[in-house]
Amino acid sequence: MPLRDEDYVDIPSTDELQQVVLLVGAIAGANAVDEATSIKRLPLYVGDTVRTIIDRSGGLGPAADLQRSYIRRGEETIPLDLEALMVRREFNNDKPVKLGDSIVVPYQRRSVIIEGAVLRPGVYQYNPEFRIEEYIATAGGMSHNAQDIEAARLVTQRGQTNHYSRRMAVSSGDTIVVPERGFTRAETAQLIISGVSILVSTAALVWSISR
Repeated sequence: MPLRDEDYVDIPSTDELQQVVLLVGAIAGANAVDEATSIKRLPLYVGDTVRTIIDRSGGLGPAADLQRSYIRRGEETIPLDLEALMVRREFNNDKPVKLGDSIVVPYQRRSVIIEGAVLRPGVYQYNPEFRIEEYIATAGGMSHNAQDIEAARLVTQRGQTNHYSRRMAVSSGDTIVVPERGFTRAETAQLIISGVSILVSTAALVWSISR
């Protein structure tokens, strides 16, 4: 076939020639693109659903976040409850898959957030041996205006709030909140008096030096 000036030659990839679905994230046997992303392509057959595709792919990885998974269909995002579907086998949570869909299974967050009245609030590496006290110590301990440890709360990744218990287990993705202590009127007055005293002492020192 002769070619002419400004002709366009299109060489399609094998993915374009096949009907495939893309699996992204914590999928068994997926190819790592970088440290945070893995992908796997599977052929799409008539009648395929999320369950049949994941089963055919080899299953989910051990770090799969079953609650935040979804189907990406163009600009649309369709939530998936993979815990109900793949663990409890509640097949009414299954969904059909279409050509061009991507099934996204995020990795679980392997960290714990510590907020509130601690010296260094932030995100810390998850340690399965730690309890609330150890995580608070990792964050520098409680600040001077923190309430007692019994007022601490543990917020799970699903949004459930639990009050402090010495033997309470902390899971990856949880948030520990240490509430600040509210000052009484007497304490507030004492702080104001202390602040004024410091200012007066500083002014007197500066005046004596300047003489």
